[in-house]
Amino acid sequence: MRATYARQILALANASENHRLERAFAAVPRETFLGEDRWRIPTSLAGYTPLPENDPVLIYQDVVVGLATQRGVNNGSPALHARWLNAMAPHRGEVVAHLGAGAGYYTAILAELVGSTGRVIALEYDEDLCTRAVKNLAHRTNVQVVHADGAAYPVEPVDGIYVNFGVARPARSWIDRLKPGGRLVPPLGAPEKQEFLPGRVAAQAIGLLVTRVDNGFGAASLGPASFIFAEGALGATTEEVNALRVSLQNANDGKIRSLLLDRRPTGGVWLAASNRALSSEAPVRVGGREEKALVTPGRWAYRSKPQTGPVVFCRACTGKNASGPLGFAARNGSPQAPHVIGRHPRTPVCKTTPGGKRRYAAGGPPLPRLRQG
Repeated sequence: MRATYARQILALANASENHRLERAFAAVPRETFLGEDRWRIPTSLAGYTPLPENDPVLIYQDVVVGLATQRGVNNGSPALHARWLNAMAPHRGEVVAHLGAGAGYYTAILAELVGSTGRVIALEYDEDLCTRAVKNLAHRTNVQVVHADGAAYPVEPVDGIYVNFGVARPARSWIDRLKPGGRLVPPLGAPEKQEFLPGRVAAQAIGLLVTRVDNGFGAASLGPASFIFAEGALGATTEEVNALRVSLQNANDGKIRSLLLDRRPTGGVWLAASNRALSSEAPVRVGGREEKALVTPGRWAYRSKPQTGPVVFCRACTGKNASGPLGFAARNGSPQAPHVIGRHPRTPVCKTTPGGKRRYAAGGPPLPRLRQG
């Protein structure tokens, strides 16, 4: 049953090719994280509605299940989390902080993804939920559960920060503690009151993927979401919240390409408040023989020094090839330069074919790991 559920959820998340993530969803029994009381699902007409019985068949689908219904805290949509985890791409051996862990279901999936050589630090602000998470995750030696305010964590550099409560702005401490190449995924939204929920909700939020690159932070929208809003010390000014509301109403979040800190943007801006902005500028690193630019969420383009002639863009790891230049303007004065886009594990080396055409083949020193969202 869990294997079928995992395939369905990955299909809904448009991530069917991510077999590691599919196996992680299939490995974790969701019902053990939902408590012994009658399971309830939130509905727009009647608030939290009890299921007829606690039958796992009823929750192995893309359904939200209440965890602390008096506060509006849920075990959230599996398809949404699958889409976000696919974009975040946790790898074996990485250290990931999970803020707002609830009873630990998605913490367990993160633990599957980072493996026995990785580590997950799970934070939960609610004491009762934290106690449940400690019990549910006690057998996982690569998970540490902490009862704390997410604003104070992580206290060490990490490869990923996965946030499961709405915020009007990412905490600066989260951004500062990302390792090079580290990813931060928070729901970005303004707090609102809903009729059948006692707490505040970021009902018109977006998921945000922030990636630390050499000279700054790439960013991309992961689409609409709805989460319980942050409790505790995480806060934003009225100016920041109002600016975010306007940006969310105007949409166009698909144009987000970078997070700018402490500097004025020179390109288009989706959101600007205080000392930060979400901009349409693309972060670019210039160094050595290559330049790297974030072109879509989780997808990198690598460009060699200018060359002439037709090229084949190697996608050996997927068995696909695509011919023709991409038309990326070269920073060193050349109007165009060949690129390679894909998940190739090695530096592309240009070679000449018998017809005089240039092609790329595997070889050379390793590149930074490529991720495709």
